[in-house]
Amino acid sequence: MALLLLLLVALTTQAASWAESSAAEPEPSSVPIPTNLTIEAYNFNPILYWNYPIMAQKPVFIVQVKIYGEDEWFDACNTSHHHCNIIFLIKNPEYSLWTRVKARLGQEESAYAVSGEFILCRQGKVGPPKLNISHKEDQLIIKIFHPLIVVNGKELGVIFGEDTCYTNYQVYERINEGLIIERILKENEDDCDETQCNFSIPVSSQNFKYCISAEGISPLMSLKTEMSEEHCITISDSKNSKSIKDSIWIPVGAALLLFVILILVVVCWNLKKINPFKNERIPLPKSLMSVVKNASLEAKSESKYVSPIIYEPIVPENEKVIWEEQLSPATISSMQTEDDPGIAKHGDLPKEQGFCPFRQ
Repeated sequence: MALLLLLLVALTTQAASWAESSAAEPEPSSVPIPTNLTIEAYNFNPILYWNYPIMAQKPVFIVQVKIYGEDEWFDACNTSHHHCNIIFLIKNPEYSLWTRVKARLGQEESAYAVSGEFILCRQGKVGPPKLNISHKEDQLIIKIFHPLIVVNGKELGVIFGEDTCYTNYQVYERINEGLIIERILKENEDDCDETQCNFSIPVSSQNFKYCISAEGISPLMSLKTEMSEEHCITISDSKNSKSIKDSIWIPVGAALLLFVILILVVVCWNLKKINPFKNERIPLPKSLMSVVKNASLEAKSESKYVSPIIYEPIVPENEKVIWEEQLSPATISSMQTEDDPGIAKHGDLPKEQGFCPFRQ
């Protein structure tokens, strides 16, 4: 009897333990978990990516970030896309952070998928700085523009300084396609501000070609940005360059002068060959020739009967008598004969026309 009681108590205890374990472990969710969590960062713009299978219903993803030194997870995104920008949750690019993502389908949710540790300064990539070089007297002026942090088309800052891990620039100077000289430009040296660093390199007066390139570096963390494009400039002696320019312009001017002289000679020769006073006669049609001949004959016949036009000068009354005495008919006829001999040949004027030198 006692043995039966002991067996009953053991069975009861085991059944209770099974009930507690089943209540503590919830049933596994039917919503798939996101996979392949990766963080990519270029120019301090970190973006979390993940994969998820195609579902009949579009899922919503909840993204959270945990930063080193913090005890809680911070919400980063609530999106239907498969990526999330987490730049606004990063307080220090040298600190470690972790991310996690879960999917929600209606009222059901999947478990979280957690990424590995990520440090922006170490695992992020930074693009090259931009350069601008110029020559002034015996120095080469170099301007290095810091890489920009651009998010969704907006500039949020520059990548240079203690807060961005990159505090120095390493400049490479290549002379005449040969020797390479490395120079390190630090943050507090020369002239660095929030947008650029300016410094100069001494150059010789001889004809040299200088090519400059640069990259950002972090001495403490052994980090480097991408290398900038190489910019080249040739430094030449001013006297030599001036003599070269003069030697080039002398033959050019002589050639232009010879060309102008040849043009003038050709023009003068053509003008001599051409007679500008030579008029070419254009033959008229026969119908127009007959009309012109008839018109000329009629003009000749009418000219025989046209009396001369007499112009009467206007004189004062006191001089009128003197003129009448001096101008006799014989004098008038002789004057007309001298002016127009053709009229004298045709005879005297008709009497009915008369001739009066003065009219009242």
